[in-house]
Amino acid sequence: DAVIVTILALVIVDILSVELGFAIKSIFAFGSIGTLVFSLASQGIVANLMNGLLLSASDRVYEGESVKFGNGIEGTVVKMGWLETVMRSDEVMMTVPNSDLASQQLSNLSRLLRCQIKQTLRF
Repeated sequence: DAVIVTILALVIVDILSVELGFAIKSIFAFGSIGTLVFSLASQGIVANLMNGLLLSASDRVYEGESVKFGNGIEGTVVKMGWLETVMRSDEVMMTVPNSDLASQQLSNLSRLLRCQIKQTLRF
């Protein structure tokens, strides 16, 4: 079946080239420009997707943990998706793209061994 489809496609390209004056180079040029436009348009989506997979596969953070990122975002991770992470801080729900989170320093406050309360003793 694949051989028949390939031969049929080559025959159609040959007919277009001879009968209508279309050249194969112009068809390939149009295809390559379309591929370039598509790849540039989907660059951010692919970056978020790959960073989401990286965050899910790593042992950096899990849902339900309290975290603090390098840009000052602090809160509890509610949901980790492939494209974005939903966090809750006090009364605000935040949606943060995974490409922003993967490129920053992460402090996981739920996995600390010591208490974060600073006590001042006065005598």
